[in-house]
Amino acid sequence: MSRKANIGRTISYLFKDETKLKKEGQKSITIRKNVRSRKLENVIKEFKANESLRKYHRSDAVKLYHTVLSFHEKDSPFLNEKALKDFAGEYMKQRGENMYIAAAHFDKGHIHLHICESGTGYLTGKANRLSKQEFKELKVAMQTFQQAKYPELKHSLPEHGKGSKPNEKRYTINLRDTQKQTLLDCLKQAEFNSKNTNEFISQIKQSGHEPYYRGGRLTGIKYDGDTKFRLSRLGYEKGKMEELNQRFDKEQQQLEELEDLRSQSSDSKDRDTETRGREIDEEKDDQYEPDMEPDNDDDYSR
Repeated sequence: MSRKANIGRTISYLFKDETKLKKEGQKSITIRKNVRSRKLENVIKEFKANESLRKYHRSDAVKLYHTVLSFHEKDSPFLNEKALKDFAGEYMKQRGENMYIAAAHFDKGHIHLHICESGTGYLTGKANRLSKQEFKELKVAMQTFQQAKYPELKHSLPEHGKGSKPNEKRYTINLRDTQKQTLLDCLKQAEFNSKNTNEFISQIKQSGHEPYYRGGRLTGIKYDGDTKFRLSRLGYEKGKMEELNQRFDKEQQQLEELEDLRSQSSDSKDRDTETRGREIDEEKDDQYEPDMEPDNDDDYSR
């Protein structure tokens, strides 16, 4: 998923919900590469500083990539901290010399790694976009690594690069599951980053997906503008969308009320300052005394 804005929000999403970062008996897992800071705000500053070195600036330049490595729930017992760090490390190796910050999430009944990578190479300023063919090769390389080092993960193989008929059905099912999970993560992040419905739709489009409508109502999402997923299948049935719209409306109302309070407070301060100024002037007038008879004392006159 590509991000053309909101570097800070995207990275923050990885660590927003602590309940996702841990499971019983295990600490949270964070992986970094070419990132020195440990504090989140400083990590974001490093990513922004690296982006500022971009050689060729465009309004639609991708500033950050968000990748999800997702595993089947049946393979969870084999995915310890070492294995997850191995997968993240291999991905970073295959993807190239960029900046990376990654976190393991343990919600939804299965384990998945969220990885944020810089839109340009580490300290090079050169864009690091992958073509579709290069991305396919990357997926095949990750699959080869998994089969060689972790053959016990039998349920997490989408069979990248294989088109033989015996595996075609299994490949299609696993691929659709992966796409569905990617869309779920995209929707949740869009929900987190948005203040209104228009921003929610815009965030989805920026991720490379396309909303589709029926009867003027948002019905589903096209993965990469192609494969259709109904919102109801993604957990965003009509009631959920209405609830989301109400939340957006409430937040907007709260923002407007806060702005009104700030405006009223500012006006009140101006009035208080003006009133106080008049009071001070009146006090000065009350203390004014008329000239006394001339004093012949030269020292006093000076």
